Amino acid sequence: EGNMIYNNTEFYLQDNWKVNSRLTLDYGMRFTRQQPQYDTFLQMSNFFPEDWSKANAPVLYVPGCKNGAATCNTADAKNPITGEILVATGAANSGAAIGTPVPNTGDLLNGIKVAGQGISKYSYTWPTLVFGPRFGAAYDLTGNQTVVVRGGFGLFYDRPDGNTVFSIPLNPPAADTVDLRYSQLQTLGKGLVIGGVPGLTTFQYDAKIPSSVQWNAGVQMALPWSSSLDISYVGNHGYNLLGAFQGGQTVNLNAIDIGTAYLDAYQDKTKGNSSVPWQNDLNDNLLRPFQGLGVINQNTTDFHDLYHSIQTSFNRRFRNGVQFGLNYTLGLYFQGNTGLQRRLVHDANGAISISPDQQAYEDLNKNLDLRRHILRANFVWDLPDLKSENTAARAIGYVINDW
Repeated sequence: EGNMIYNNTEFYLQDNWKVNSRLTLDYGMRFTRQQPQYDTFLQMSNFFPEDWSKANAPVLYVPGCKNGAATCNTADAKNPITGEILVATGAANSGAAIGTPVPNTGDLLNGIKVAGQGISKYSYTWPTLVFGPRFGAAYDLTGNQTVVVRGGFGLFYDRPDGNTVFSIPLNPPAADTVDLRYSQLQTLGKGLVIGGVPGLTTFQYDAKIPSSVQWNAGVQMALPWSSSLDISYVGNHGYNLLGAFQGGQTVNLNAIDIGTAYLDAYQDKTKGNSSVPWQNDLNDNLLRPFQGLGVINQNTTDFHDLYHSIQTSFNRRFRNGVQFGLNYTLGLYFQGNTGLQRRLVHDANGAISISPDQQAYEDLNKNLDLRRHILRANFVWDLPDLKSENTAARAIGYVINDW
């Protein structure tokens, strides 16, 4: 169980300049030091593909048949180095151990580094200080403030939610998993003891702070009856984003490469030949590129989106007991790759590259959740007051008036 904290330290400089009776400028700069979220117990680790070595990977049990048979109905776990069949005390076979590490082989922390030990104590890094410029302007077209043109832009930074790091203390070596089978509580560990194939949740080590540039331009007009009309163009470009806005759409660094299950080298030979491709493929642990590790879910700050809209609002300010407003947004464009899967390819040594068809996949799915029409309305009505000289009615008025 981690003790997660972070600190945000921010300051800003801002100025408002009334250039003349018609033009007003607002401008400034926000400075943000956004500390990564981390476990003060330093129970965090990260995975570095470039430090993973196939030669140091644990050896995994493969399917094998008793008595040296080539095929069998139910396979046992076999040590591929010695050819020895694993015996499961109290069970008919040891097939549950297929795809798990053979004890005392390889490095169980292959490619894994512990926070504060050769890497940042946060287990990941991003810029120490970032800058958010802001600018706005308003110009009175008529000189009597009945028609005002406004516009502005700014750069903003997002704090990723805690779900992106809460699971990291479950990574090895802080946490481990052992599967105990075929025993009772009184004899726990006397049956089949299977070493775990650990999965990891990580944060991209050299991460970026999720950012968005937002801008708008429009005109505001004073209308009769204490009302106003505002019509504006509003845009937003998000970059260095996580895969999703809540919890994170992670990238599985140890995803099985597309097509692997069809290759002859990854078929379970103990099941004989099959006329159906991939029907006899090995279990996932034996197909993964980083052998000895399970799913490696990385929170990756490499996604983007772009949004354009026309936003209008009609408002009547509170007067004579009534106020109301109507807002309509016309969504023009919302595209990007936020929420899409990152398709990876691994070479024989585990080096990662982007799948050649990644861009085609993103192009096919680039239209995100565009809300074409959004309409909102609101009103406030001050109910008529109860006024009376009658004592009872006056008492009731104290309760019901001013609602």
